[in-house]
Amino acid sequence: MKNLIFASLFLSSLAFSGTISCKTVVSNTVADEMANAQKLSELVMKEINKTSRKTIAQLKKNSVLHDAICIGAGPQCAAASLVLAQGNLKALVVDKANTVASNFAEKDFMINSSETAELTMHDFPGGRLEFANLISSKYANSRQLAAYIQALQYQSRIPVALGTEVISFDVQKLNGSDIVVMKTQNGLTLKTRHLIIGTGLGEAGTKIPTAFYKSLYKEMIAKSQVNPQDLQIVMNTETFMKALHIDPKRRSPIQMPKTVAVIGNGDGARISIEEMLEKHVVLPEGFKIIWIGNDYQTAEAYVASQRGWDRYVDMIVPHYQAKRLSGVPGYAIDAQINGSGKLNITVQDPDTKATQFVEADMVVDSTGYDNRIKNQLGQSLGAITLKDIKGDLTERNQLGTNVARQVVLENGTQAPIFFVGASAGSLWSKDQLAQFKNRNPVAIYNNVPLTQEFVEQLFNLPGYHRDTGDLTERQKVQTAEEIFKRLQTIH
Repeated sequence: MKNLIFASLFLSSLAFSGTISCKTVVSNTVADEMANAQKLSELVMKEINKTSRKTIAQLKKNSVLHDAICIGAGPQCAAASLVLAQGNLKALVVDKANTVASNFAEKDFMINSSETAELTMHDFPGGRLEFANLISSKYANSRQLAAYIQALQYQSRIPVALGTEVISFDVQKLNGSDIVVMKTQNGLTLKTRHLIIGTGLGEAGTKIPTAFYKSLYKEMIAKSQVNPQDLQIVMNTETFMKALHIDPKRRSPIQMPKTVAVIGNGDGARISIEEMLEKHVVLPEGFKIIWIGNDYQTAEAYVASQRGWDRYVDMIVPHYQAKRLSGVPGYAIDAQINGSGKLNITVQDPDTKATQFVEADMVVDSTGYDNRIKNQLGQSLGAITLKDIKGDLTERNQLGTNVARQVVLENGTQAPIFFVGASAGSLWSKDQLAQFKNRNPVAIYNNVPLTQEFVEQLFNLPGYHRDTGDLTERQKVQTAEEIFKRLQTIH
């Protein structure tokens, strides 16, 4: 049975027979690993950008029919690319961002993971290319993970069209078969026999329903896009993290307002709270974090709620200990600007429907995501539904597992359009998730094997070999230059 760690799942694609002699190694300090990852990212993205420009220029001259086009240059499409390359299929990855793995590359946060206990999924042990510990001594930084995904996408040799946003979809007939035809904002017409959508959770959005707040949210997010280094009265996790880390080399001090309300109880809220402990973030005297959606008032209660230790404890407990963090149970249902320019937030208890009011200078809204691509498909193709695609997940010895979701048009046509990974929603049942330490249905660790198995099955390709190597022993990592040199020689 195939093994299943996300990184090692990819590592065999970088490996070759024989032993690699490693003349230079990077030390295991976090700073050294971060610098090495950043250097690799720069080397790889220079080549990907060069190829991207050529690809876009060629597609403007001649629209060709692809076997597969993947939307979303992240972990799912990198996983798909490695399989598509093995099958010598004509494929393309498109992304509206200008960077592969932009969701990780443009921010700076640590990624929580408990897949393999002390050796997390982002530790990537066992790679014969000595790539193992590029990512992290323990928990991965988002930019380190981005470097890894970028390297994998580059190694596949599947071209990426960056800065390319799909704005319309159509399903047409060609020689009796359905194909997908797409238009992009930069003037391309893309045609494919199979469309694979791996855009992750989608765009950060808000679940607070009132018209005034939705308008304010939209206005403030637009301001953040124009001036990403500035704090706004309303931010989401994405814009807040970019503001704090827009210039990772300079990291000028950032002055926080006196009271910040963080809304939501998922990873985004926790990451936002821990980011306020960064050294370049200045907290004023009497600084307060009001955590709406969190029931716990003390460090002891919060730790107990996590059913044991997790990475967030290290960064959230200090806020509790300094008595600057307090939880407010319930859901934010409205937010208005009062006469003093602050936000009055209405919080409702889901059981009793009783409300209370919270005042804050600033909101970090971590309440949810919008699936932009799904919305665009509906606008272009009319009402659509998603059908579960079943397959045998051989890596986990599970039969009839949901591996993807297929778009079904209003007239019943099963279009050759497939959602994979987090963009497909929860593909895992509770019973399946209960078998693993990581019970997060949208985690990379859980979804990447599904994506690769799905692509293998879709194109009737042989199983893609993965080898986790020895999980019990840390390995040294080569320098970015040495890793990049190896990437250039592997096809």
